[in-house]
Amino acid sequence: MPATVVIELVGYREWTESIGDDREWVIQSTQSQISKALHSIVKDWEGAALPLRYDYEIVILPYWTDLRKFSSELVKGLEGVVPTPLRLKYCCGPIPDSLDNCAEEAPPNGCRADEVAVAHTDINFFTEITTYKGFYGAYVTALKLVANTASMLVSDAIVQYLGGDNLAAITSPHKLGKVLDVILSFKGVKVGVGISPSPRKAFEAAARSLREIREGGRKERVRITRV
Repeated sequence: MPATVVIELVGYREWTESIGDDREWVIQSTQSQISKALHSIVKDWEGAALPLRYDYEIVILPYWTDLRKFSSELVKGLEGVVPTPLRLKYCCGPIPDSLDNCAEEAPPNGCRADEVAVAHTDINFFTEITTYKGFYGAYVTALKLVANTASMLVSDAIVQYLGGDNLAAITSPHKLGKVLDVILSFKGVKVGVGISPSPRKAFEAAARSLREIREGGRKERVRITRV
């Protein structure tokens, strides 16, 4: 099963309140720096980082990851970037169910072998939507899709907005059918799916599937690639 590491920035709210009222630019800059550093570290472990709330972030890693070694590198790599102490929790099992069964200590032998599925969704003809709705109207359209998808899949996937008209639903292969049923219930979307024991490769395969749908003239609404 994939290994999920939950990263908590302990005392984050208190930090934001301690830097004064002219703080939003500091908060946004800090969040960007943390995300950049986190992605830089996680990619080398074949993982995927999801910023979620920023005070809580998630890293999804292959089941074979040495979590103790990863944690040591993570803490060292984020030193001087995060404004608060970190608390890490470790979750083994299908996503997102594993988030309810996390431990304070990293399992010494990793997690049981399994794959992760990534459903990368985008909106058809988003450039044209931007033209007639305006960039902000198109942005609101994308946010509605993200919010509705996340609400309907709260027990079945972790949904992450990726910017533009893109979202990713990260789940376990045995829940993929329900995830696709929900996403495809929305009109005007297409879904590229990637499945792999490596979360990074699953994201890559999902992007490839989406590109192939686009290059094929959008005749398919969904394509699945397993690597």
